[in-house]
Amino acid sequence: MKLFPSLSFAAVAAAAAPAQRHAPHHAPTSLSQGFFLVANVTDPSKDLVPSINGWVVQAAHTGPALDVAVLQSPTSSVPGRIFYENGTAEQVRFGQSSVLTDTATPLTPYGIIVQNSTQFDATYPTEHDVFINGGTGTPSSITNFPNSPYAVLQNNLGPGTFVACNNTVPYYGTKFITIEYAYATFVGPDGGFLYSANIPDGCAPISLVPQCTTLNSLPPDAFASHEFAATVRCYDNVTTIKWS
Repeated sequence: MKLFPSLSFAAVAAAAAPAQRHAPHHAPTSLSQGFFLVANVTDPSKDLVPSINGWVVQAAHTGPALDVAVLQSPTSSVPGRIFYENGTAEQVRFGQSSVLTDTATPLTPYGIIVQNSTQFDATYPTEHDVFINGGTGTPSSITNFPNSPYAVLQNNLGPGTFVACNNTVPYYGTKFITIEYAYATFVGPDGGFLYSANIPDGCAPISLVPQCTTLNSLPPDAFASHEFAATVRCYDNVTTIKWS
């Protein structure tokens, strides 16, 4: 079964949230179809303990084809998920692509899903959840030059910032470092967006930075397809980047 290009969920791509650390002006990027997503804490004063800077995105299973997006230590025996951006050149250009990972048996596409600004977590009602569920996901992409001087995962449902929270996942009844999304508050007409307004107490604002890796091959029985896997900018080693 071929994976068709993701459907149009947004008219235009939202601007990436500005980090409080300076963008890495001289960090070289490479090009790859496959990448890990690595957390960079954009406000060190709000980092968690222990620090989650450099942790990688993984998924915690919560039901059939349902997963919560979480961060795990890079020293874990289970590597981070390999992701790829799925979409035609036009979809990528207009912020209508999605970011996928292949999992299950046979290999099946699971997409990053971000709740919209009117949807909230049932347990933490001020937070917008991020899932990695079966299907194409919600519109997301790796930022492109010249729209952004550096490469990060962008939620194309609206401007804001990803955050990492030490939350209890009800399915397990135990704590995980879950990934949530905080939508920015519009303070126009001249003030633009306030990105820090809705960060939940105790959560760390993060960028999810692509680290290059080889995109996994697919066996003949796979439901996933890499026909529309886009080539994106990524970094060879995120943890070595000097952010200021």
